[in-house]
Amino acid sequence: MMLDQNKITQLSGFALFQGINELGLLAIANVARYTHLDKGDQITNMVTNYPALTLIVNGELKVIQLTSSGREQPLYFLRAGDVEGEEEVLTQNLMDTSLIATKDSTILRIARDDLVVLLDVYPQLSRQLSMNMAYKLIRLSKQRAWLLAETVEERLWNYLLDLAQELGKNSFVLPISKKDLAAYLGTVPETLSRRLAALEQQGRLQRGNRGQIDLLI
Repeated sequence: MMLDQNKITQLSGFALFQGINELGLLAIANVARYTHLDKGDQITNMVTNYPALTLIVNGELKVIQLTSSGREQPLYFLRAGDVEGEEEVLTQNLMDTSLIATKDSTILRIARDDLVVLLDVYPQLSRQLSMNMAYKLIRLSKQRAWLLAETVEERLWNYLLDLAQELGKNSFVLPISKKDLAAYLGTVPETLSRRLAALEQQGRLQRGNRGQIDLLI
């Protein structure tokens, strides 16, 4: 029961399950399965071959898609409290994406068949999943727009502005490695470092100790 209570506490922290009573959280806990991922571990949907909802308990993951040349293209990043797989569990369509842990991470996975039973009992879950999916599509559309910027510097600045808005503050540490950020922005780490330095020289940001970045806006 101790394990279930710990899991219930973790599940209650997800916005997806707000409004679900403890009995409902217990039912969810009974079908949610822990998976620990070491940094670099990967979950590929087309290999696991079943739709599942993934809840990020702690750590950090990136969602990637392979390009036609076989290169990894990061689509977005997931942190504690994020949910992935809404479209798959609602439509049964497996996406050709993979999850890769960029840090040691713990996730909970709920198989679609188990989730369908829960949706019948708690219809608000279906509404919340749909809202999550709509929000993600809006965010991705916005990101695609600024990723089309011609220069790396513009793309980097747009990313930093978007991150500041998401975090609700202008001072932060980059939540992902420079290598992952460079791949996300379609460049290489060396160019990314030069563009950060250029933005600092222009007075648009200031870099501090331990990767601290202050946007001067």
